[in-house]
Amino acid sequence: MDEHGVSAVYSELVAAYDAAEQILPTRFKYFEGVNRSEYFKARSNFYFLFQLAEQVKKIFFDRAGVLQIHLGDSKLIRPDTVHVGLDKWKLSVQNNGSLAVLKTVPSFSLSIHDMEQLLRADIYGVIQKLLEPLYESDSLHEYTAIKLSGQSCKINLFAEAIKEFVPGKMIQGQRVSGSMDEQMKRGMKLNCVEGALQYLRDCKYGFANVVVESGIPALPYEITAMDHRGNIVMLIHRLDQSRQRGTISRNMDNLTLKLYLNDVDAVQRYSYTAIHISAGQQTLSP
Repeated sequence: MDEHGVSAVYSELVAAYDAAEQILPTRFKYFEGVNRSEYFKARSNFYFLFQLAEQVKKIFFDRAGVLQIHLGDSKLIRPDTVHVGLDKWKLSVQNNGSLAVLKTVPSFSLSIHDMEQLLRADIYGVIQKLLEPLYESDSLHEYTAIKLSGQSCKINLFAEAIKEFVPGKMIQGQRVSGSMDEQMKRGMKLNCVEGALQYLRDCKYGFANVVVESGIPALPYEITAMDHRGNIVMLIHRLDQSRQRGTISRNMDNLTLKLYLNDVDAVQRYSYTAIHISAGQQTLSP
C-alpha cells in the first residue's frame, strides 16, 4: 500500500462492485430523466444498502465481543451470532432490461475479521495522510500524545495504524461503550474542541509560539450547472483548492440558472435557482 496507494488495494473490490452494479444498481443519478420508477428503485437500493452497512458496522464496533453477523433468514443460526433481517421488498435487480423487486434474498454471514480486512487499508490511508508529512519532516517528536476519540476509540485499527508512525505509549484513548453515560460520551466527542480552545488561550497569553498560515479551503462539495447546450458543467470542484471558480454559457432569454450541490460521493443534496433581476444583481433560492 505504501508503494501503490489505497486505490490499488481496493481495485479488485471496485471491479466487483462495478460488476454487481450491473445487476443491483445503486447509482440512481444515472436514472434521472430516464425512468421515474426505476430512479426510485435504484435510490431505494442505495439508501437501504447504505443503512444496512452502517447497522453492521455499529454492531461490530459498538458491542464488544461480537464476532459474526448473520444477514437474512433467522433460521438455523448459531446462538453466538447476531442476526440482522433483510427487507427484500426494498431491493430491485435487473430483469429483462428493467428493474424488478426481489422476492427472495439469500442469507449470508460476515465476521469481524472480514470487516477489519475491508477497513484496514482505508483507515491506514487516512492516518498516513495525516501523520506521514509530520513523520517525514521529523515533527512528530514535538507532540507528547495523540488522543483518540469518537469512532477511533471503537475501532482498534486506528491505533494499529498510528503505531506505524509513533510508539504505542503516545496513543491515548478510551473505548466508548454502551455503559458510559451520555455526558462522558459528549465529553469525548468535544475533546478536539476543548483542545482547540485551550490552544487559543495559550496563544493569547503567550504560552504557545504560533505561526499562522492561511490558504484556500478545500470544499467537500461540488457545484454543477447546465449550459445552453444541455451539458453538465462543473463550476466548483470538490476537495480541489485550485478550482474554486467556474464559468458557464447561458442563453440571453433564459433568466434562471439551476445550480446543483453534490456531496463528496457526487450525490445531489440540494438544488438552487439563481434568478437574474438586473445588471450586477441576482437572487438565489433553494
